Amino acid sequence: MASSDLFDLIHSLKQTEKRYFKRFAQLHVKGEQNNYVRLFDAIEAQEEFDEAALLDQFAGEAFTRQFSVTKNYLFNIILKCLRSYHAGHDVEAKIFEIIQSSKILYDKGLYKKGLKLLNKAKQMAHKCEKFALLLTILAWEDIILYRHISKAEKVNAYKATLEEEFDEVLKVIENKHTYRRLKNQIYTLYRRSTSIRSQKDLDAYHSVMDDKLLKNEGHALSMDALMNFYQINGIFSSVVQNYEEAKRCDQLVVEILESNKTYLEDRLSSYISMLNNLLDSQLEFGEIQPFFESLQKMRNLPKEYPHKIKMTDKAMIFETTYSLEISYYLSKMNLENGLKIIPEIENGLEAYEELILPDFKTEILYNVSKTLFYSGQLRKALNWVSRIVFEEKSSPADDFLCFGRLLNVLIHFDLKHFNLLQYEIKSTRRFIKQKNRLYSLEKTLLSHLNKIANSSDKSTYQTQLEKCLNQLLPILEQPYGKSSRSYLNITAWLKSKIENKSILEFLEKEKLPQQ
Repeated sequence: MASSDLFDLIHSLKQTEKRYFKRFAQLHVKGEQNNYVRLFDAIEAQEEFDEAALLDQFAGEAFTRQFSVTKNYLFNIILKCLRSYHAGHDVEAKIFEIIQSSKILYDKGLYKKGLKLLNKAKQMAHKCEKFALLLTILAWEDIILYRHISKAEKVNAYKATLEEEFDEVLKVIENKHTYRRLKNQIYTLYRRSTSIRSQKDLDAYHSVMDDKLLKNEGHALSMDALMNFYQINGIFSSVVQNYEEAKRCDQLVVEILESNKTYLEDRLSSYISMLNNLLDSQLEFGEIQPFFESLQKMRNLPKEYPHKIKMTDKAMIFETTYSLEISYYLSKMNLENGLKIIPEIENGLEAYEELILPDFKTEILYNVSKTLFYSGQLRKALNWVSRIVFEEKSSPADDFLCFGRLLNVLIHFDLKHFNLLQYEIKSTRRFIKQKNRLYSLEKTLLSHLNKIANSSDKSTYQTQLEKCLNQLLPILEQPYGKSSRSYLNITAWLKSKIENKSILEFLEKEKLPQQ
Protein backbone atom coordinates (compact mmCIF):
# COMPACT_ATOMS: atom_id res chain seq x y z
CA MET A 1 0.00 0.00 0.00
CA ALA A 2 1.24 3.50 -0.85
CA SER A 3 2.09 5.32 2.36
CA SER A 4 -0.71 7.91 2.02
CA ASP A 5 -3.50 5.60 0.81
CA LEU A 6 -4.86 4.96 4.30
CA PHE A 7 -4.64 8.67 5.14
CA ASP A 8 -6.52 9.60 1.93
CA LEU A 9 -9.22 7.01 2.60
CA ILE A 10 -9.81 8.12 6.20
CA HIS A 11 -9.94 11.80 5.26
CA SER A 12 -12.43 11.05 2.46
CA LEU A 13 -14.99 9.66 4.94
CA LYS A 14 -18.11 11.57 5.92
CA GLN A 15 -18.84 12.04 9.62
CA THR A 16 -21.64 9.46 9.44
CA GLU A 17 -19.24 6.96 7.87
CA LYS A 18 -16.65 7.61 10.61
CA ARG A 19 -19.22 7.00 13.35
CA TYR A 20 -20.34 3.83 11.60
CA PHE A 21 -16.73 2.61 11.45
CA LYS A 22 -16.31 3.02 15.23
CA ARG A 23 -19.38 0.84 15.86
CA PHE A 24 -18.37 -1.60 13.12
CA ALA A 25 -14.87 -2.03 14.58
CA GLN A 26 -16.28 -2.86 18.01
CA LEU A 27 -18.49 -5.59 16.54
CA HIS A 28 -16.27 -7.07 13.84
CA VAL A 29 -12.65 -6.63 14.92
CA LYS A 30 -11.81 -8.92 17.80
CA GLY A 31 -8.87 -8.69 20.19
CA GLU A 32 -7.15 -5.52 19.04
CA GLN A 33 -10.09 -3.41 17.93
CA ASN A 34 -9.06 -0.56 20.25
CA ASN A 35 -5.63 -0.37 18.60
CA TYR A 36 -7.20 -0.02 15.14
CA VAL A 37 -9.61 2.65 16.32
CA ARG A 38 -6.73 4.49 18.04
CA LEU A 39 -4.67 4.37 14.83
CA PHE A 40 -7.72 5.54 12.87
CA ASP A 41 -8.16 8.51 15.24
CA ALA A 42 -4.45 9.39 15.08
CA ILE A 43 -4.42 9.45 11.28
CA GLU A 44 -7.67 11.40 11.17
CA ALA A 45 -6.08 14.07 13.40
CA GLN A 46 -3.15 14.57 11.00
CA GLU A 47 -3.32 17.35 8.42
CA GLU A 48 -0.68 15.58 6.31
CA PHE A 49 0.35 11.96 6.50
CA ASP A 50 3.36 11.54 8.80
CA GLU A 51 4.28 7.92 9.45
CA ALA A 52 7.26 8.79 11.62
CA ALA A 53 5.01 10.80 13.94
CA LEU A 54 2.64 7.84 14.21
CA LEU A 55 5.46 5.48 15.12
CA ASP A 56 6.62 7.92 17.80
CA GLN A 57 3.08 8.26 19.15
CA PHE A 58 2.65 4.49 19.44
CA ALA A 59 6.25 3.64 20.38
CA GLY A 60 6.45 0.30 22.17
CA GLU A 61 3.03 -0.89 20.93
CA ALA A 62 3.10 -4.42 19.49
CA PHE A 63 1.20 -3.50 16.34
CA THR A 64 3.97 -1.10 15.21
CA ARG A 65 6.41 -3.99 14.73
CA GLN A 66 4.66 -4.83 11.46
CA PHE A 67 3.25 -1.42 10.78
CA SER A 68 2.68 -1.94 7.04
CA VAL A 69 0.58 -5.05 7.84
CA THR A 70 -1.40 -3.10 10.44
CA LYS A 71 -2.10 -0.24 8.02
CA ASN A 72 -3.16 -2.64 5.28
CA TYR A 73 -5.51 -4.47 7.68
CA LEU A 74 -7.07 -1.19 8.82
CA PHE A 75 -7.46 -0.10 5.19
CA ASN A 76 -9.37 -3.31 4.35
CA ILE A 77 -11.47 -3.12 7.52
CA ILE A 78 -12.57 0.39 6.52
CA LEU A 79 -13.50 -0.84 3.03
CA LYS A 80 -15.47 -3.73 4.52
CA CYS A 81 -17.23 -1.26 6.81
CA LEU A 82 -18.09 1.00 3.85
CA ARG A 83 -19.51 -1.92 1.89
CA SER A 84 -21.77 -2.67 4.83
CA TYR A 85 -22.71 0.99 5.32
CA HIS A 86 -23.65 1.57 1.67
CA ALA A 87 -25.37 -1.79 1.16
CA GLY A 88 -28.68 -0.34 2.31
CA HIS A 89 -28.47 2.57 -0.14
CA ASP A 90 -27.19 0.84 -3.28
CA VAL A 91 -29.51 -1.04 -5.64
CA GLU A 92 -26.80 -3.42 -6.87
CA ALA A 93 -25.81 -4.23 -3.29
CA LYS A 94 -29.44 -4.98 -2.43
CA ILE A 95 -29.79 -7.28 -5.44
CA PHE A 96 -26.54 -9.07 -4.58
CA GLU A 97 -27.81 -9.61 -1.03
CA ILE A 98 -31.03 -11.16 -2.35
CA ILE A 99 -29.08 -13.44 -4.71
CA GLN A 100 -26.85 -14.53 -1.82
CA SER A 101 -29.90 -15.23 0.34
CA SER A 102 -31.39 -17.27 -2.49
CA LYS A 103 -28.16 -19.31 -2.71
CA ILE A 104 -28.35 -20.04 1.03
CA LEU A 105 -31.94 -21.22 0.70
CA TYR A 106 -30.91 -23.42 -2.23
CA ASP A 107 -28.15 -25.02 -0.16
CA LYS A 108 -30.75 -25.83 2.50
CA GLY A 109 -33.12 -27.36 -0.06
CA LEU A 110 -35.69 -24.56 0.24
CA TYR A 111 -36.04 -24.18 -3.53
CA LYS A 112 -39.46 -22.55 -3.67
CA LYS A 113 -38.46 -19.80 -1.24
CA GLY A 114 -35.21 -19.33 -3.16
CA LEU A 115 -37.12 -18.86 -6.42
CA LYS A 116 -39.41 -16.34 -4.76
CA LEU A 117 -36.42 -14.25 -3.72
CA LEU A 118 -34.90 -14.50 -7.20
CA ASN A 119 -38.15 -13.23 -8.69
CA LYS A 120 -37.93 -10.20 -6.39
CA ALA A 121 -34.32 -9.61 -7.46
CA LYS A 122 -35.33 -9.96 -11.11
CA GLN A 123 -38.03 -7.29 -10.76
CA MET A 124 -35.55 -4.89 -9.13
CA ALA A 125 -32.93 -5.58 -11.80
CA HIS A 126 -35.46 -4.94 -14.60
CA LYS A 127 -36.67 -1.74 -12.98
CA CYS A 128 -33.13 -0.34 -12.69
CA GLU A 129 -31.84 -1.96 -15.89
CA LYS A 130 -29.15 -4.02 -14.16
CA PHE A 131 -28.84 -6.37 -17.11
CA ALA A 132 -25.51 -7.94 -16.11
CA LEU A 133 -27.08 -8.90 -12.78
CA LEU A 134 -30.09 -10.27 -14.64
CA LEU A 135 -27.80 -12.81 -16.29
CA THR A 136 -26.62 -13.94 -12.84
CA ILE A 137 -30.22 -14.17 -11.60
CA LEU A 138 -31.31 -16.18 -14.63
CA ALA A 139 -28.37 -18.55 -14.23
CA TRP A 140 -29.35 -19.27 -10.61
CA GLU A 141 -32.99 -19.56 -11.55
CA ASP A 142 -31.98 -22.21 -14.06
CA ILE A 143 -30.13 -24.19 -11.37
CA ILE A 144 -32.93 -23.98 -8.81
CA LEU A 145 -35.68 -24.85 -11.31
CA TYR A 146 -33.81 -27.99 -12.27
CA ARG A 147 -34.03 -29.15 -8.63
CA HIS A 148 -37.49 -27.80 -7.91
CA ILE A 149 -39.44 -29.20 -10.86
CA SER A 150 -39.57 -32.96 -11.20
CA LYS A 151 -41.61 -33.45 -14.35
CA ALA A 152 -39.51 -33.42 -17.51
CA GLU A 153 -42.05 -31.60 -19.67
CA LYS A 154 -42.31 -28.75 -17.15
CA VAL A 155 -38.53 -28.55 -16.87
CA ASN A 156 -38.23 -28.28 -20.66
CA ALA A 157 -40.90 -25.57 -20.82
CA TYR A 158 -39.19 -23.53 -18.10
CA LYS A 159 -35.80 -24.06 -19.76
CA ALA A 160 -37.16 -22.77 -23.08
CA THR A 161 -38.57 -19.67 -21.35
CA LEU A 162 -35.26 -19.04 -19.58
CA GLU A 163 -33.32 -19.37 -22.83
CA GLU A 164 -35.57 -16.75 -24.41
CA GLU A 165 -34.96 -14.46 -21.44
CA PHE A 166 -31.21 -15.04 -21.69
CA ASP A 167 -31.22 -14.19 -25.41
CA GLU A 168 -33.31 -11.06 -24.86
CA VAL A 169 -31.07 -9.76 -22.06
CA LEU A 170 -27.92 -10.43 -24.10
CA LYS A 171 -29.45 -8.57 -27.03
CA VAL A 172 -30.27 -5.58 -24.80
CA ILE A 173 -26.77 -5.60 -23.27
CA GLU A 174 -25.13 -5.60 -26.71
CA ASN A 175 -27.40 -2.77 -27.86
CA LYS A 176 -26.68 -0.77 -24.70
CA HIS A 177 -22.92 -1.14 -25.04
CA THR A 178 -22.98 -0.18 -28.72
CA TYR A 179 -24.70 3.10 -27.82
CA ARG A 180 -22.20 3.58 -24.98
CA ARG A 181 -19.32 3.12 -27.43
CA LEU A 182 -20.83 5.65 -29.86
CA LYS A 183 -21.33 8.16 -27.02
CA ASN A 184 -17.73 7.73 -25.91
CA GLN A 185 -16.54 8.35 -29.47
CA ILE A 186 -18.48 11.58 -29.94
CA TYR A 187 -17.72 12.79 -26.42
CA THR A 188 -14.00 12.26 -27.03
CA LEU A 189 -14.29 14.55 -30.07
CA TYR A 190 -16.31 17.08 -28.07
CA ARG A 191 -13.80 17.18 -25.21
CA ARG A 192 -11.05 18.01 -27.70
CA SER A 193 -13.00 20.79 -29.36
CA THR A 194 -16.48 22.15 -28.60
CA SER A 195 -16.68 23.89 -31.97
CA ILE A 196 -15.92 23.07 -35.60
CA ARG A 197 -12.71 24.72 -36.79
CA SER A 198 -12.21 22.75 -40.03
CA GLN A 199 -13.85 20.31 -42.44
CA LYS A 200 -11.72 17.59 -40.86
CA ASP A 201 -13.42 18.29 -37.51
CA LEU A 202 -16.85 18.01 -39.12
CA ASP A 203 -15.95 14.77 -40.93
CA ALA A 204 -14.84 13.22 -37.62
CA TYR A 205 -18.27 13.90 -36.11
CA HIS A 206 -20.07 12.54 -39.18
CA SER A 207 -18.08 9.30 -38.94
CA VAL A 208 -19.90 8.68 -35.65
CA MET A 209 -23.31 10.04 -36.64
CA ASP A 210 -23.52 7.86 -39.76
CA ASP A 211 -24.08 4.75 -37.62
CA LYS A 212 -27.52 3.23 -38.33
CA LEU A 213 -28.39 3.12 -34.61
CA LEU A 214 -28.40 6.92 -34.57
CA LYS A 215 -30.99 7.31 -37.33
CA ASN A 216 -33.96 7.07 -34.95
CA GLU A 217 -34.66 6.29 -31.31
CA GLY A 218 -36.54 3.10 -32.16
CA HIS A 219 -33.25 1.19 -32.26
CA ALA A 220 -32.67 1.79 -28.53
CA LEU A 221 -33.76 -1.24 -26.48
CA SER A 222 -33.40 0.18 -22.98
CA MET A 223 -33.65 3.47 -21.11
CA ASP A 224 -29.84 3.61 -20.89
CA ALA A 225 -29.57 3.17 -24.66
CA LEU A 226 -32.32 5.75 -25.28
CA MET A 227 -30.55 8.25 -23.03
CA ASN A 228 -27.30 7.69 -24.93
CA PHE A 229 -29.16 8.16 -28.23
CA TYR A 230 -30.42 11.59 -27.16
CA GLN A 231 -27.09 12.56 -25.56
CA ILE A 232 -25.20 11.76 -28.77
CA ASN A 233 -27.67 13.73 -30.89
CA GLY A 234 -27.63 16.56 -28.38
CA ILE A 235 -23.83 16.87 -28.52
CA PHE A 236 -23.78 16.79 -32.32
CA SER A 237 -26.62 19.32 -32.59
CA SER A 238 -24.74 21.66 -30.27
CA VAL A 239 -21.52 21.33 -32.28
CA VAL A 240 -23.27 22.16 -35.58
CA GLN A 241 -25.12 25.01 -33.79
CA ASN A 242 -28.58 23.47 -34.03
CA TYR A 243 -29.27 24.61 -30.49
CA GLU A 244 -33.03 24.07 -30.63
CA GLU A 245 -32.52 20.35 -31.28
CA ALA A 246 -29.73 20.16 -28.68
CA LYS A 247 -32.05 21.60 -26.05
CA ARG A 248 -34.85 19.17 -27.00
CA CYS A 249 -32.48 16.20 -26.62
CA ASP A 250 -31.18 17.43 -23.26
CA GLN A 251 -34.72 17.97 -21.95
CA LEU A 252 -35.78 14.47 -23.06
CA VAL A 253 -32.90 12.81 -21.19
CA VAL A 254 -33.73 14.72 -17.99
CA GLU A 255 -37.39 13.65 -18.36
CA ILE A 256 -36.37 10.00 -18.81
CA LEU A 257 -34.35 10.13 -15.60
CA GLU A 258 -36.97 12.00 -13.58
CA SER A 259 -39.73 9.60 -14.70
CA ASN A 260 -38.29 6.81 -12.50
CA LYS A 261 -37.05 7.86 -9.04
CA THR A 262 -35.31 4.53 -8.34
CA TYR A 263 -33.63 4.65 -11.74
CA LEU A 264 -32.59 8.29 -11.15
CA GLU A 265 -31.13 7.59 -7.69
CA ASP A 266 -29.03 4.81 -9.17
CA ARG A 267 -27.78 7.11 -11.92
CA LEU A 268 -27.21 10.38 -10.11
CA SER A 269 -23.93 10.91 -11.96
CA SER A 270 -25.78 10.72 -15.30
CA TYR A 271 -28.47 13.05 -13.95
CA ILE A 272 -25.82 15.59 -12.94
CA SER A 273 -24.24 15.32 -16.37
CA MET A 274 -27.58 15.87 -18.13
CA LEU A 275 -28.51 18.82 -15.91
CA ASN A 276 -25.18 20.26 -17.02
CA ASN A 277 -26.21 19.88 -20.68
CA LEU A 278 -29.59 21.43 -19.93
CA LEU A 279 -27.83 24.37 -18.26
CA ASP A 280 -25.82 24.78 -21.46
CA SER A 281 -29.01 24.89 -23.53
CA GLN A 282 -30.71 27.33 -21.19
CA LEU A 283 -27.74 29.66 -21.52
CA GLU A 284 -27.79 29.37 -25.28
CA PHE A 285 -31.45 30.44 -25.40
CA GLY A 286 -31.04 33.20 -22.85
CA GLU A 287 -33.29 31.49 -20.30
CA ILE A 288 -31.43 33.08 -17.40
CA GLN A 289 -33.92 32.53 -14.59
CA PRO A 290 -34.37 28.81 -15.47
CA PHE A 291 -30.58 28.60 -15.78
CA PHE A 292 -29.95 29.81 -12.22
CA GLU A 293 -32.84 27.67 -10.93
CA SER A 294 -31.26 24.59 -12.53
CA LEU A 295 -27.88 25.67 -11.18
CA GLN A 296 -29.25 25.79 -7.64
CA LYS A 297 -31.15 22.53 -8.17
CA MET A 298 -27.87 20.87 -9.08
CA ARG A 299 -26.01 22.29 -6.09
CA ASN A 300 -28.81 21.11 -3.76
CA LEU A 301 -28.45 17.45 -4.83
CA PRO A 302 -26.00 16.54 -2.00
CA LYS A 303 -28.63 17.67 0.54
CA GLU A 304 -31.44 15.95 -1.33
CA TYR A 305 -29.61 12.61 -1.72
CA PRO A 306 -27.10 12.57 1.19
CA HIS A 307 -26.65 8.78 1.13
CA LYS A 308 -26.41 8.55 -2.66
CA ILE A 309 -24.06 11.41 -3.51
CA LYS A 310 -20.42 10.35 -3.77
CA MET A 311 -17.33 12.55 -3.65
CA THR A 312 -17.03 12.11 -7.43
CA ASP A 313 -20.60 13.44 -7.80
CA LYS A 314 -19.78 16.46 -5.64
CA ALA A 315 -16.71 17.10 -7.78
CA MET A 316 -18.87 16.86 -10.91
CA ILE A 317 -21.40 19.31 -9.48
CA PHE A 318 -18.60 21.73 -8.68
CA GLU A 319 -16.87 21.47 -12.05
CA THR A 320 -20.03 21.72 -14.15
CA THR A 321 -21.84 24.50 -12.27
CA TYR A 322 -18.84 26.76 -11.81
CA SER A 323 -17.52 26.28 -15.33
CA LEU A 324 -20.93 27.32 -16.68
CA GLU A 325 -21.50 30.14 -14.20
CA ILE A 326 -18.22 31.89 -14.91
CA SER A 327 -18.74 31.25 -18.63
CA TYR A 328 -22.12 33.00 -18.38
CA TYR A 329 -20.61 36.03 -16.63
CA LEU A 330 -17.99 36.23 -19.37
CA SER A 331 -20.64 36.05 -22.08
CA LYS A 332 -22.42 39.05 -20.55
CA MET A 333 -19.20 40.86 -19.67
CA ASN A 334 -20.41 40.78 -16.06
CA LEU A 335 -16.85 40.62 -14.85
CA GLU A 336 -17.75 41.87 -11.37
CA ASN A 337 -19.79 38.75 -10.59
CA GLY A 338 -17.18 36.60 -12.31
CA LEU A 339 -14.51 37.97 -9.99
CA LYS A 340 -16.72 37.34 -6.95
CA ILE A 341 -16.90 33.57 -7.51
CA ILE A 342 -13.16 33.09 -8.12
CA PRO A 343 -12.44 32.43 -4.40
CA GLU A 344 -15.20 29.76 -4.42
CA ILE A 345 -13.63 28.24 -7.51
CA GLU A 346 -10.21 28.21 -5.86
CA ASN A 347 -11.67 26.41 -2.83
CA GLY A 348 -13.40 23.86 -5.04
CA LEU A 349 -10.29 23.18 -7.09
CA GLU A 350 -8.40 22.52 -3.87
CA ALA A 351 -11.14 20.32 -2.36
CA TYR A 352 -11.67 18.16 -5.47
CA GLU A 353 -8.21 18.43 -7.04
CA GLU A 354 -7.82 14.69 -7.74
CA LEU A 355 -11.44 14.13 -8.79
CA ILE A 356 -12.06 16.89 -11.34
CA LEU A 357 -11.94 15.80 -14.97
CA PRO A 358 -8.88 17.35 -16.67
CA ASP A 359 -10.94 18.98 -19.44
CA PHE A 360 -13.25 20.69 -16.93
CA LYS A 361 -10.28 21.83 -14.88
CA THR A 362 -8.63 23.28 -18.00
CA GLU A 363 -11.84 25.09 -18.98
CA ILE A 364 -12.32 26.54 -15.49
CA LEU A 365 -8.68 27.67 -15.27
CA TYR A 366 -8.97 29.25 -18.70
CA ASN A 367 -12.18 31.15 -17.96
CA VAL A 368 -10.84 32.42 -14.63
CA SER A 369 -7.66 33.55 -16.43
CA LYS A 370 -9.73 35.29 -19.09
CA THR A 371 -11.95 37.01 -16.51
CA LEU A 372 -8.89 38.42 -14.77
CA PHE A 373 -7.28 39.33 -18.11
CA TYR A 374 -10.35 41.23 -19.33
CA SER A 375 -10.53 42.94 -15.91
CA GLY A 376 -6.97 44.18 -16.28
CA GLN A 377 -5.62 42.06 -13.39
CA LEU A 378 -2.73 40.81 -15.47
CA ARG A 379 -0.45 39.33 -12.81
CA LYS A 380 -3.29 37.33 -11.29
CA ALA A 381 -4.34 36.26 -14.77
CA LEU A 382 -0.77 35.10 -15.45
CA ASN A 383 -0.76 33.02 -12.26
CA TRP A 384 -3.95 31.25 -13.30
CA VAL A 385 -3.07 30.69 -16.95
CA SER A 386 0.33 29.34 -15.87
CA ARG A 387 -1.56 26.48 -14.23
CA ILE A 388 -2.70 25.49 -17.73
CA VAL A 389 0.70 25.94 -19.35
CA PHE A 390 2.58 24.00 -16.67
CA GLU A 391 -0.11 21.41 -15.84
CA GLU A 392 1.55 18.00 -15.62
CA LYS A 393 -1.62 15.97 -16.18
CA SER A 394 -2.77 15.65 -19.77
CA SER A 395 -6.13 17.14 -20.77
CA PRO A 396 -8.24 16.34 -23.84
CA ALA A 397 -9.53 19.95 -24.03
CA ASP A 398 -7.26 20.90 -26.93
CA ASP A 399 -8.96 24.21 -27.78
CA PHE A 400 -8.77 25.49 -24.19
CA LEU A 401 -5.16 24.30 -23.93
CA CYS A 402 -4.20 26.05 -27.17
CA PHE A 403 -6.06 29.29 -26.45
CA GLY A 404 -4.64 29.17 -22.94
CA ARG A 405 -1.18 29.28 -24.50
CA LEU A 406 -2.22 32.20 -26.71
CA LEU A 407 -3.66 34.04 -23.71
CA ASN A 408 -0.39 33.43 -21.87
CA VAL A 409 1.47 35.13 -24.75
CA LEU A 410 -0.89 38.13 -24.72
CA ILE A 411 -0.49 38.58 -20.97
CA HIS A 412 3.31 38.52 -21.25
CA PHE A 413 3.00 41.10 -24.06
CA ASP A 414 0.80 43.38 -21.92
CA LEU A 415 3.23 43.05 -19.02
CA LYS A 416 6.03 44.01 -21.45
CA HIS A 417 7.98 40.80 -20.78
CA PHE A 418 9.67 41.17 -24.16
CA ASN A 419 12.70 39.23 -22.96
CA LEU A 420 10.44 36.20 -22.42
CA LEU A 421 8.15 36.76 -25.38
CA GLN A 422 10.34 35.12 -28.03
CA TYR A 423 10.52 31.91 -26.01
CA GLU A 424 6.78 31.95 -25.18
CA ILE A 425 5.83 32.45 -28.85
CA LYS A 426 8.12 29.67 -30.02
CA SER A 427 6.88 27.31 -27.32
CA THR A 428 3.23 28.17 -28.06
CA ARG A 429 3.62 27.66 -31.81
CA ARG A 430 5.26 24.27 -31.24
CA PHE A 431 2.56 23.18 -28.78
CA ILE A 432 -0.36 24.26 -31.00
CA LYS A 433 1.20 22.60 -34.04
CA GLN A 434 1.56 19.34 -32.11
CA LYS A 435 -2.15 19.56 -31.31
CA ASN A 436 -2.99 20.13 -35.01
CA ARG A 437 -4.69 23.42 -34.12
CA LEU A 438 -2.30 25.82 -35.91
CA TYR A 439 -4.92 27.55 -38.06
CA SER A 440 -4.67 30.84 -39.97
CA LEU A 441 -5.60 32.91 -36.92
CA GLU A 442 -2.90 31.37 -34.74
CA LYS A 443 -0.25 31.61 -37.47
CA THR A 444 -1.01 35.25 -38.24
CA LEU A 445 -1.13 36.41 -34.61
CA LEU A 446 2.05 34.61 -33.53
CA SER A 447 3.92 35.74 -36.65
CA HIS A 448 3.28 39.44 -36.00
CA LEU A 449 3.93 39.19 -32.27
CA ASN A 450 7.19 37.40 -33.04
CA LYS A 451 8.28 40.27 -35.28
CA ILE A 452 7.60 42.71 -32.44
CA ALA A 453 9.49 40.53 -29.96
CA ASN A 454 12.51 40.35 -32.29
CA SER A 455 12.50 44.06 -33.09
CA SER A 456 14.92 46.33 -31.27
CA ASP A 457 12.62 49.29 -31.91
CA LYS A 458 9.50 48.65 -29.82
CA SER A 459 8.05 52.01 -30.83
CA THR A 460 7.00 50.50 -34.18
CA TYR A 461 5.00 47.68 -32.65
CA GLN A 462 1.71 49.58 -33.11
CA THR A 463 2.15 49.46 -36.89
CA GLN A 464 2.78 45.73 -36.69
CA LEU A 465 -0.38 45.25 -34.65
CA GLU A 466 -2.42 47.19 -37.23
CA LYS A 467 -1.13 44.87 -39.95
CA CYS A 468 -2.04 41.89 -37.81
CA LEU A 469 -5.59 43.19 -37.26
CA ASN A 470 -6.13 43.85 -40.98
CA GLN A 471 -5.04 40.31 -41.83
CA LEU A 472 -7.15 38.73 -39.11
CA LEU A 473 -10.46 40.47 -39.91
CA PRO A 474 -11.18 38.49 -43.12
CA ILE A 475 -10.03 35.26 -41.42
CA LEU A 476 -12.50 35.80 -38.60
CA GLU A 477 -15.34 36.31 -41.10
CA GLN A 478 -14.83 32.80 -42.50
CA PRO A 479 -17.22 30.11 -41.16
CA TYR A 480 -14.59 28.28 -39.12
CA GLY A 481 -12.86 31.49 -38.07
CA LYS A 482 -15.91 32.89 -36.29
CA SER A 483 -15.93 30.06 -33.75
CA SER A 484 -12.50 31.11 -32.47
CA ARG A 485 -14.01 34.30 -31.02
CA SER A 486 -15.88 32.18 -28.49
CA TYR A 487 -12.51 31.38 -26.90
CA LEU A 488 -10.65 34.70 -27.08
CA ASN A 489 -11.50 38.07 -28.59
CA ILE A 490 -8.24 38.76 -30.38
CA THR A 491 -9.63 41.72 -32.35
CA ALA A 492 -10.72 43.56 -29.19
CA TRP A 493 -7.26 43.03 -27.73
CA LEU A 494 -5.54 44.28 -30.88
CA LYS A 495 -7.76 47.39 -31.05
CA SER A 496 -7.06 48.15 -27.39
CA LYS A 497 -3.29 47.99 -28.06
CA ILE A 498 -3.53 50.10 -31.22
CA GLU A 499 -5.68 52.82 -29.60
CA ASN A 500 -4.04 52.50 -26.18
CA LYS A 501 -7.35 51.87 -24.41
CA SER A 502 -8.79 49.24 -22.09
CA ILE A 503 -9.81 46.01 -23.80
CA LEU A 504 -13.06 46.21 -21.83
CA GLU A 505 -14.19 49.22 -23.87
CA PHE A 506 -14.07 47.19 -27.09
CA LEU A 507 -15.57 44.07 -25.53
CA GLU A 508 -18.60 46.03 -24.33
CA LYS A 509 -19.04 47.52 -27.80
CA GLU A 510 -18.99 44.19 -29.58
CA LYS A 511 -21.05 42.18 -27.07
CA LEU A 512 -20.00 38.93 -28.70
CA PRO A 513 -21.54 35.68 -27.41
CA GLN A 514 -19.21 33.77 -25.09
CA GLN A 515 -16.51 36.45 -25.27
